[in-house]
Amino acid sequence: RTFTDACEYLGFSVRPARKRTGQDKGVVERTFGTVKSKFSQHVNTYTGRDPVRVRRTVDGERLWTLAELDGLLQQWIALEWQNTPHPELADPYDAYMPHLTPNQMYAACVAVEGYLPIPLTREDYLRLLPTAWVGVSEQGIRLHNRTYDHSSRDPEKGLNPFRRTPSDLRGKRKGRWEVRYSPNDLSRVWLRNHTANEWVEAIWVHSHVVGAPFTQFLWDIAVSQHLERGGRVSEEEAIAHALEELLERAERGPEQARRVLVPDGYTPLPEPAPPREFDPYAGSDPIDWSKVPQSAPDEDPLGLDVTGLYGGPQNTAGPEIDWGQSAMAPDPALDAWARASGADDCAGEGPGAPYRQIFAELDREQDGTDPDGGL
Repeated sequence: RTFTDACEYLGFSVRPARKRTGQDKGVVERTFGTVKSKFSQHVNTYTGRDPVRVRRTVDGERLWTLAELDGLLQQWIALEWQNTPHPELADPYDAYMPHLTPNQMYAACVAVEGYLPIPLTREDYLRLLPTAWVGVSEQGIRLHNRTYDHSSRDPEKGLNPFRRTPSDLRGKRKGRWEVRYSPNDLSRVWLRNHTANEWVEAIWVHSHVVGAPFTQFLWDIAVSQHLERGGRVSEEEAIAHALEELLERAERGPEQARRVLVPDGYTPLPEPAPPREFDPYAGSDPIDWSKVPQSAPDEDPLGLDVTGLYGGPQNTAGPEIDWGQSAMAPDPALDAWARASGADDCAGEGPGAPYRQIFAELDREQDGTDPDGGL
């Protein structure tokens, strides 16, 4: 919408192309193809023209950010594209004249017609900004969870003539007023009085808290931090304080100065830092052995006492534990061995008796001792 409004103001006509019809914008499609063949495929970590034609992976490689790619593209346009001869830039009166570059054609046109730079006026600047259609309440203009107002108390100045007053526009914009804002400076907006063709500037009511211009990017970060603390989007003043803290931290810089490695896409990755050894006892106090309970008696195989499972005070009355009671499922192989070896008579000695008898026989076999006492 901002683009079409700017073209309408500057006198440009916009003809939308049909969907999935590249012939309607052949010049644009050809330009995209040139960028792919002469720039994109030569960039490190290039994988393919689309996800279907991926040529290779980029595992372990440092990737470009969008800002870095944009910088490389701008350099390529200025140094390569503008200095490359184009067949379309030919002299119609001299067929044998070599093709010209965009810079050469621009210089030839300037030599013929001249060059007159025209700076943008305040009206031009405001008419090229994004547009919002809002109403004006007693508090002022409410735009994107921010409130803007004018300091004038004169009934005929500032926003006072527009408060609780609908505009005389019709259609989709019925009753609303045209407001322009800049995403690079959200501290102020401009309301257009279309009847008098005048602009009224309104300031954010919490600008005194921040004390500096801020962008939409910083505002989104401050809102996300405020939401993480349990706040709400409607708490405008609290978000202003979060934005102030964010700008103060950015002004101070990092707490510890360190070298910043800017990836260029060609140099190898730095060696990874050695892994830190995890110490589970780091920061803990030394063990006070006087507070550690004594070991349980030998007849307590699990280190428990009669009071529970975690070594409570000794000689304390409590429920007694029957250590001879089996806590495991019957072992079929053990039962078969007991019946074959005649060890059923040790069943009353507890669940560990068959195992002790097995280990005793194994010890005798290793020592070469006959179970009947011989060698």
